[in-house]
Amino acid sequence: MLKRREIIWKEIKKLLSREVMIYFVLVPVLAVLVFGFLYIKRIGREYPIVVVDQEKNAVSRLAVLYLESSPEIHVVKILNNVEDGYNEMRNGKAQAIVILQRNLYKNVIRKESEPAIVIVDTRNLIEANSLLTGIAKTLGTARIGSELKLMDKYFPVPDRRNKVLPFTVVSRPMGNPSLDYFLFVISAILVLATQQGILVGSCIGIAKERENNTLFDTIASAGGAFRYVIFRHISVMVFAIPIVLVVSLLFYGAFSIPSENLFASIVMLILFAGTVVTFSNFVGIFFKRPVNVLQFFFFFTLPVFFMSGYTYPLESIHPVLRFIIRLMPTTPILNSFPRINYIEGSVGYLGIYFLHQFGLYIMYMVFGIIGTALLNKKFSKSS
Repeated sequence: MLKRREIIWKEIKKLLSREVMIYFVLVPVLAVLVFGFLYIKRIGREYPIVVVDQEKNAVSRLAVLYLESSPEIHVVKILNNVEDGYNEMRNGKAQAIVILQRNLYKNVIRKESEPAIVIVDTRNLIEANSLLTGIAKTLGTARIGSELKLMDKYFPVPDRRNKVLPFTVVSRPMGNPSLDYFLFVISAILVLATQQGILVGSCIGIAKERENNTLFDTIASAGGAFRYVIFRHISVMVFAIPIVLVVSLLFYGAFSIPSENLFASIVMLILFAGTVVTFSNFVGIFFKRPVNVLQFFFFFTLPVFFMSGYTYPLESIHPVLRFIIRLMPTTPILNSFPRINYIEGSVGYLGIYFLHQFGLYIMYMVFGIIGTALLNKKFSKSS
């Protein structure tokens, strides 16, 4: 039986292979950098739209002015009829049509609602959402601006604000302070790339041993399944923790990510990395060749991500799938990591997620030991 130091060193040497290091190091680092710089502008800006102005008066001109002032929107043409607007969309020169209908001015005076019809190219949901948000925001402001002009004419100054603005809305975004897609996307990329790199890299190491028929000799030389899993876990974490710290440095430093609770964020990331390592020790024993690892995890990450509750609420997922997804390493960190980073004082309310992550850590450690012991026992009987 090998000593503790010899077991750890033996596992570390296996992890130093080029194939394993590509996944351990390059996947998380490159993913964060590539997607970070891809979304560096944070939100889409200057999407081209056309306005069909059927009213042609001061109110409609004010609406166009407000639309043009929005950072998401660039008014490329003001047209007379809707068909010309459709032609602009068909030839790719506009992504939306805003139709300002007749009687707009009269309805503003009467304080009646007159809908502005908006037609948006929704093939790209992110662009469409930015456009719709920008148009709704600016047209709402334009209507208030029109009313202010009218009230300025018909009411004395002391009464004007009370007549037009009975209340003031002050927004304080918390979960996404910049109100953009960058923080949403890059937080998920950090978690998913870290998982994929560690998971594939670690499982390939086990699969290579099974392919070479050396895994069971390694377990025997370690002194059994318990010692093998524990010391292999330590060996992989020797690689995982520095990688988590380097990727976090890129995440927070290169892209100016808010870090309201930096220490708690790093703790969660390390706890998550440990969960992924124990998960890999459990699932890795089922792969007989490295190529099986790549085939399986190629289809693993995206379904787990979309069912995690990050993009779609867990409460709306089927109860059976909800139970399964709560057992995945990414679920607690994806549902807590943005809040830890972006909301000051949120850590005290997120303890359940730390406990969830720690519970998965321990659960997969136990599963790994039991699974390895059973596989080793089966091998011993067959040989």
